[in-house]
Amino acid sequence: MQQLKAQLKDLPTHIKAGQLSEPLQTLPSDDRLIYETVRMIAYRTEVRMMNPIIMAQGKKRNARKLLQALYQAQANIIPEQRNKALRVQVLGLGCHGLDQALTGLFSELNASATTYPGTNLQMIYELAG
Repeated sequence: MQQLKAQLKDLPTHIKAGQLSEPLQTLPSDDRLIYETVRMIAYRTEVRMMNPIIMAQGKKRNARKLLQALYQAQANIIPEQRNKALRVQVLGLGCHGLDQALTGLFSELNASATTYPGTNLQMIYELAG
């Protein structure tokens, strides 16, 4: 055991990439393209979601933080087969002003009349209470 510890102490703690026996593997160009495409779509989606919030709130600086809070907020998902609706009730962000800023986003999402994939249920977004 002592001999193994001594051998480990002699090993360098930092090595340069050129000293590796095998070259570093990078993502093949096809995988990299898919990765960058997904990142671009996510960014564009976030920017698109910010517009109704900015219009409702009147200021741009908090829109991204508000979206991040929305992504982490709790919600009730209530399927209503009779009305052919899937109701998404966000439980709120803890402040009336922030909740009001979400109404613009929810109005635009509801106007799109999105059907949940694999069903005939139309998604309806609203604040709980």
